[in-house]
Amino acid sequence: MDRSDLGYNILGLSLRNFGDIPGARAALERGLQFASPARPLAVIYGNLAKVAFVEDRSDEAIRLAQQALQGNPNFLYNHVTLALANARKGDQVQARKAAAEEVRLIPNLRLDPTGFTPWPGQEAAYRKYIDTRYLPAWRLAGLPE
Repeated sequence: MDRSDLGYNILGLSLRNFGDIPGARAALERGLQFASPARPLAVIYGNLAKVAFVEDRSDEAIRLAQQALQGNPNFLYNHVTLALANARKGDQVQARKAAAEEVRLIPNLRLDPTGFTPWPGQEAAYRKYIDTRYLPAWRLAGLPE
C-alpha cells in the first residue's frame, strides 16, 4: 500500500514546526494527491487548516477543517482549528459551537499551543503570534484555559 500521504504529512508537520510555513503548505498539498473517496485524508486536511490559520486565512482554515471533519468527525483538535478560525473571522456562534464539540470529545481540554511549536531562532515571532493571534481567538471561541 502506498503511504506517500503519510510521508508528506510528516514532512509538512516538520516544516511547519521549523517555521517554514510555505514549505509546509507545499508538502501537505502534495500529500493530497493521494486522497480518494475511499481514503479521505482527514489528517492532511487538518494540518493544512492549521497552516492556513497561521497564515491568517480564516476562510480557508474553516473550509479545510470542515473537510478534515467530513473525513473523520471525531478527529481530535480539528474542532479547535475550526473554532479558532471562526473566532478570528468574527463568527462567535460557530466558534463556540466547534469549541463545544471539541470539549465533548476531550472533556479535560486545556490551552496548549504546542501544536504551534516554537520556530527555532524565531522565538520572539512565535511568542507574538501566540499572544496576538492564537490566544485571542482561543478566548473568543470560549475554549477552556
